[in-house]
Amino acid sequence: MSICFYHPSNQHPTFCKNYPEPYQLISDKQSLCRAFQDKKPIIGFCNPAILIRQLAHLLQDKWHDSPILAIIGTPPDATIITLLGGHHGGYRIAKRLKNLWQLHLPHHQTNYPAIDDLPENWLVNPTSKTALKQCYQKLQKGEALKIFADETCYLTAYLQIIGADANADYSQIKPITDAEHADIIISPFIPDSANKLHIIPPVLFAGLGFIRHADKQTSLDLLHQACAESNILPQSLVTLGTIDVKQNESALHHIADSLGKELRFFGSDALQHINVPNPSDIVKQEVGTASVCEASALLLAGDDATLCCEKIKNTHATCAIAIKKVTLETLLDKNLLDSGQLNGKKGGFLYIIGLGPGDKNYRLPRADSALAKADTIIGYQLYLDMVKAQFPHANFIALPLGQEIERAQTALDYAMRGHQTALLASGDAGIYALATLVMEQAKKQPLNQLPMMEVIPGITAMQMLSAKVGAPMGHDFCAISLSDLLTPRATIIERITAAAQGDFVVSFYNPQSEKRRDLLPKAIDILRASRPANTPIMVGRNLGRADESITISDLANFDTKSVDMFCVVMVGSSTTSFLGDKHVFTPRGYNKKWDKKEPDMKEEQK
Repeated sequence: MSICFYHPSNQHPTFCKNYPEPYQLISDKQSLCRAFQDKKPIIGFCNPAILIRQLAHLLQDKWHDSPILAIIGTPPDATIITLLGGHHGGYRIAKRLKNLWQLHLPHHQTNYPAIDDLPENWLVNPTSKTALKQCYQKLQKGEALKIFADETCYLTAYLQIIGADANADYSQIKPITDAEHADIIISPFIPDSANKLHIIPPVLFAGLGFIRHADKQTSLDLLHQACAESNILPQSLVTLGTIDVKQNESALHHIADSLGKELRFFGSDALQHINVPNPSDIVKQEVGTASVCEASALLLAGDDATLCCEKIKNTHATCAIAIKKVTLETLLDKNLLDSGQLNGKKGGFLYIIGLGPGDKNYRLPRADSALAKADTIIGYQLYLDMVKAQFPHANFIALPLGQEIERAQTALDYAMRGHQTALLASGDAGIYALATLVMEQAKKQPLNQLPMMEVIPGITAMQMLSAKVGAPMGHDFCAISLSDLLTPRATIIERITAAAQGDFVVSFYNPQSEKRRDLLPKAIDILRASRPANTPIMVGRNLGRADESITISDLANFDTKSVDMFCVVMVGSSTTSFLGDKHVFTPRGYNKKWDKKEPDMKEEQK
């Protein structure tokens, strides 16, 4: 998960660039709040009071709030303070930045080890809140904490993790061999006693199998059943795996999203060589291997792994869980999912994102969430420039205008290779944009080889123009592209004529290029023939950007000469009206509706 660097005036220090992991630069309240809600660590280069005021309405409690830190001053005289989430990564981040940027760290943050400040793959059992509080109370009183671990390497790794700072006092940490008398238990399995602080190492992996179009909830219920029968928490699973022909199965991605887990995929040639306790001839006939869920779990967990839950099934899915025989190196690997230690191909995902008109304040939160997940972002250079500063962690691939097919295919190729890929479009990606082209390219591939895809909508030009001038789209409307590169001119004219006959409010996209100068005037002439001379015409250029301009005219006085490809032109219907000289609206018909009803209402009152 990327870290967020916040500066209220967008003047982030240049040394942010040497942070070695993915990060985002944010400067506005909306992005700050969104990052906090997405559980991303936030580093503020500002007075702590600014952060507190901006986020106060979102604060919950110490168990849920993500890390928030403030850096006050300029290195080497700067101090880093952990405001929230100290035991959820905050202290660890503070210590790391202290060494990276030569910062001062308050003494209270190093007095004793943060026993629940663990790497992302490790887990503190959420039911251990009371036990955690009791453990810290013991540390504050100077009492010793007794720790039991199922495996010696679990204990060694844990002690090294909480002992990252040489100033920490380890004399209070006492390993023991009796789980019953321990304060802390390190185990993948839920302990019998609820009054123990339960630390879960990253050693559990689930394999899944599905029928085609499996029910999402039924499949998720089976995974929860497998975890309950194995006495483990679903959240403690490191990752999930299945056969590659199921990589675009919606139920699989629903499970992964519900648990916040990554996916891995295996070919039948790899799965068929794994010895499993419950092979199936029927499964082999269908997908070329006698086991999917058990073989996937064992392959994920690696050499010498064992099943702690053999295959269970319901009418929609199968599930098995394996436990990994780990080394100290694996347990200490903070980037386990990306280090190459795990088998299987990573699951790719293609987000096709509409950026809206350009200003990030008009961009959907879902778009920003997808961009934060993406490791590869593809688009026309202008679109990349809109997001690069906020999401600098990604690999950016620019392809020029005229290479739309190449852009769509490149995005599809990256996602099929396992990348979290974002393809950018202005406005709405599904309206005169690349979403349809991606679908065309995808149709050339076998369905079972396609990645999951999500089209994320954006505010398109006609919506933006309508909002800027009032409500001209208040009644029936349509959009027509005047570009004749992909649509025959005769077809375009037929559509304009039909829109005129139907009395639609009409928005013209790609209205006029340097070479194509006659089609927009012809379109206006067709509409003039069936609408009043005072029908409003609105032209929006570079909507939502710094050089935005909006012109309101009418059919009698409209001049097409200044219109170019950066414009959208909207022509009102016969009922569209002016409200002063700045607003335009098209009545929906409510007043007529109530006028017709009035006699009946009076009759009822009698």
